[in-house]
Amino acid sequence: MQKSYLKIIIFTLFSFSFLNASTNYFGKLEVTSMIDNLSITIDEKPVGIINKNKKFVYEFKTLKGSGNFGHHKIIFHKNIDEEKEYYLKTTSYFSENDLKNREINRIDLITDDFNQGYKTTYERVKIRTKPEILLKKSGLIEEIKLQHNTSYFMTKDKENLYVLSKGSSTLYEKSKIEKDAEYLEIYDLKTLKLKNHIKIGENKTTFGLYSSIYVDENNLYLGTYSGYVISISKENIESFNLNNKLKNSEIDVKVNKIASFDGYLFVLYENGNFKIYKENKYLYTIKTKDFVKTDDYKLDSNKFGSLFDIEFKDNVVYISNDLGIIYTFRFENEKISFINAIETAEFDSQKDLDIADDINSMEFYKDNLLFSREYRGLNSYDTNKSEISFEKKGLFPTNIKYSEILKEHIDLTKTTDIYKMLMFKDNLIFTEGKDKIFIYSLIKNEIIHIFEGLSDDVFELIIDENRLISLGSDGKIYIWDLNIIFNPQN
Repeated sequence: MQKSYLKIIIFTLFSFSFLNASTNYFGKLEVTSMIDNLSITIDEKPVGIINKNKKFVYEFKTLKGSGNFGHHKIIFHKNIDEEKEYYLKTTSYFSENDLKNREINRIDLITDDFNQGYKTTYERVKIRTKPEILLKKSGLIEEIKLQHNTSYFMTKDKENLYVLSKGSSTLYEKSKIEKDAEYLEIYDLKTLKLKNHIKIGENKTTFGLYSSIYVDENNLYLGTYSGYVISISKENIESFNLNNKLKNSEIDVKVNKIASFDGYLFVLYENGNFKIYKENKYLYTIKTKDFVKTDDYKLDSNKFGSLFDIEFKDNVVYISNDLGIIYTFRFENEKISFINAIETAEFDSQKDLDIADDINSMEFYKDNLLFSREYRGLNSYDTNKSEISFEKKGLFPTNIKYSEILKEHIDLTKTTDIYKMLMFKDNLIFTEGKDKIFIYSLIKNEIIHIFEGLSDDVFELIIDENRLISLGSDGKIYIWDLNIIFNPQN
């Protein structure tokens, strides 16, 4: 590689060679660095220090990475000062077929301030604020590590926090590998101390057994990927029966969400159906596809009317799906009747397709139903006027730059893809399902705070009084003090 006044890291992965059937050679890593004293960790094992302008070579001893199926996790790191550090985490996946057909996988690793031009092989070693510093500045009260390393679902009642966690034998980190099993972890809501830890199944599939969790005054409910819902009495939670299933469930259809309204339990399914129960007794099955001719949509993606979220207001039920539809039903005296469907799909004449967005989350703000649209930010439906009152595609600051090449201004504003959202006073708290949580002021129409420093994707958000509780997919719970943000003088 040609030399220049600015050295780059040449990161050559897995130069594999199969000399004969008995050769135990699984590739090597070659690194040269423009940063002196850069540490390198491979599969959670420190393997050395990279010195500037000196080639570092590491030879792999196994076909399998830390996840036991071809992943090598590589981390480059160097402290700058008390708050800043160089950091890059990269993962290289390969299969036995890759080893036979791909001799070299080259990545050029550069510093964050290096102008990479249009070359696509570069990865940047970024300068970042240390996560522990970001967490503290964001208003973190406490961080809790769950008993297991994977988690996606969480709910609460007045006393407890209920979390579904999972052990896995195929995680990338060796230190996190466990037996394949799923658990219910119960924490005291005030003290956040562990109260109960119950094994609720064994399963080696990617997604596991359970797809949702909900709690009401008397029972805890577990939704499954197989279509049924397990009811567990809170009084006998330690001796529950996994065979205690609600009747008339769907078959082999994922339960997306469970919620209750005025003592009635609603179960939302991936196939577009929802069911209603009273005191765990089956009442109705409603097929939303009967009310809108979604077959008339021209789509280029695998969308099939899967139900995502549900809200209640003034005896009206609002249910969203992956076709950009919000169904409205009147529900009174155990009778349910269809009102209308709020359709947001837009026909693109150039593509000759209907653009239908996932509506993952909904929240009421006064008389307005706020709802997310996949990569289209925030919408509001005025329940008094029965119309969409506004659409704000991006909640992030406007970023428009002039292109000298194109001789025009280019809109580089980050799109907004809300995954979960909650209301707190006049503020929308939301996450895109990544490692940040945002507070958007509906008064100022701008983001006023960012929760940062989280170690993985955010899958659940809960508000308990003046605390925000978030659940990370890596089995961590973060508790944030909202008073610090909204009442800093206190």
